Amino acid sequence: MLWLHIIQYSGFVLAQVSNATLVWLILTKAEKLFGTYRHVMCTFAVYSLVYAWVEVLTQPEIIFRPELLVKIEGFKLIYIFIPCLICFVLWFEFVYYGMANTVEKQIYMREELENYYEEDSTRVAFIAPMYWSIRSDGEKEWIIGDVIGSIGCVCIITLLPFLMMYSPVGLLITLPVFEVYVASLANIVPATLAIYPSLEPLIAMVCIKEFRRTITCKFKMRRTEM
Repeated sequence: MLWLHIIQYSGFVLAQVSNATLVWLILTKAEKLFGTYRHVMCTFAVYSLVYAWVEVLTQPEIIFRPELLVKIEGFKLIYIFIPCLICFVLWFEFVYYGMANTVEKQIYMREELENYYEEDSTRVAFIAPMYWSIRSDGEKEWIIGDVIGSIGCVCIITLLPFLMMYSPVGLLITLPVFEVYVASLANIVPATLAIYPSLEPLIAMVCIKEFRRTITCKFKMRRTEM
């Protein structure tokens, strides 16, 4: 399908540009903003670059054959959910044991909070919303705008993979069960999966103020030079 290959090639090029830009922003601008968390951000951006290469090299096409549904009728339908159950069990084990609230972590967090914020972690919450800060003159400086921006960023981060990845794949698996004819519309799934890696870095570049300022300043400098 020509339209599908065009989308896959376009998504690959855009993914390389957007993720490479995000990696550059993380390496040059994120040290003071996120500290060591920038390594996690950079790792995910590199994963997106690799994913885009895999996508364009394989260029998957979905050929739907309703007659094969006979092989998963009745009790055999549970085979579809086995990979999901395996992923869930692995995720649960990693979170439950890897992110457990251990004494070592409590001690580490207590030292960090005492050194940087002069707070006792046994008396204050580890994670809490911050709606205002105190200026040097003792007055409150409300940061509701930043809070609303953070909520919007989280909503976009949640909705984008839901619309571009989970929903198309879920519909592709669910609709044939209810005898809905999918046919060539099934190739919407590889199309959205090809576009997704190019859109994900845009969330960080738009929602993070320092990244947004850097990009807009670069464009303004180029315009003035022209």
